[in-house]
Amino acid sequence: MWLKPPTARDICPRKRKTGLSLPPKEYECLVVLDLEWTAWKSRSNQERKPEVIEFGACVVPLKGSKRPVPVKRIQTGDETDEIQLYCKPTECPTLSSFIIDLTGISQETVDKSPTFKDQLKNFVSWLQSLGLVDKQGRKKKHWSMCSWSDADLNVIRNEAARKGILELFPEAFNSWVNLKDDSFFKKTYKTRARGGLENCCKNIAK
Repeated sequence: MWLKPPTARDICPRKRKTGLSLPPKEYECLVVLDLEWTAWKSRSNQERKPEVIEFGACVVPLKGSKRPVPVKRIQTGDETDEIQLYCKPTECPTLSSFIIDLTGISQETVDKSPTFKDQLKNFVSWLQSLGLVDKQGRKKKHWSMCSWSDADLNVIRNEAARKGILELFPEAFNSWVNLKDDSFFKKTYKTRARGGLENCCKNIAK
């Protein structure tokens, strides 16, 4: 009688769940990111690359977690800590009428604002003030960046790469939760992701 050779599964030790095993750690909070960037309605401008003109973000504490207390509070609501930073575009400095109407952000607002490079630094500093990242931009505590689709984080990364400042793109931005992904949202929060970013955040914070 010949025995079958052992498989990789046979050789590798199997981790058994015991009564002392800890359950997976849940996120303490989510940092909800909502960007605005340059865009044009005309197809003739589709080759132009988007530039961030507004960083908007808020910290949403999850049920049963303690809200992080910032060293310096920039803006505080009843349930969240928020930040809003406008950026001056440099590749295409003039905003299209399409994006002005869509976002309500004026040309005057961006003209007097710092550049993307400076505001990216300020955004990371805000995360540091909340105790969420260290000086190198690495995550502290158990939290996640999240947005409505994957576009926001990709726009930041691509602009940083184009402008030669990818070293400023923090490690904490390398993974995030896509709230628009219904499979994730439904599995985690037992409800469908509808009503856009604001509605989903209200459901999360309940």
